[in-house]
Amino acid sequence: MEYIRVDEAPETLKDNEMVVTKPEFLEEIAATRARRGIKSVVTIRNLRDTLMLITDKYDNTINPYRLNLQNYNNLVYDGDKEYSKIVLKVIKDNDLTLLDKAVEKQLLTRKPVVDTVYYVSDDLDGSTAFISLGFNMKVGKKASKKTVK
Repeated sequence: MEYIRVDEAPETLKDNEMVVTKPEFLEEIAATRARRGIKSVVTIRNLRDTLMLITDKYDNTINPYRLNLQNYNNLVYDGDKEYSKIVLKVIKDNDLTLLDKAVEKQLLTRKPVVDTVYYVSDDLDGSTAFISLGFNMKVGKKASKKTVK
């Protein structure tokens, strides 16, 4: 079994291949959108609500109420994608394993014939899930989409 980190997913996949993207937790963020209201300013309460949904799904041993979120209060964002970046920064700053757990969940639910995984990410965050599940990193050219001019 092997994984290849790429910047963009390949257009076509073989039966033994799949694509895993770096988690952005957009589903959980969308679920808290109504509670955040129309203001595009981070509050500690809203950030904890989002983190609670994420930890409930991927690692319920993490308690968001024990995290110091004061540094993220009153940050301005524009849309779910930017809010996701703030959530990912909180996860990284607090050394939480939520990215690894989210990737691991995707890998554990893959089809049995899949032995090659393309990991779409701009960095190696979340890639320790591959190693813990016995995947080897394949070094090769990066898969990318071809554009037609």
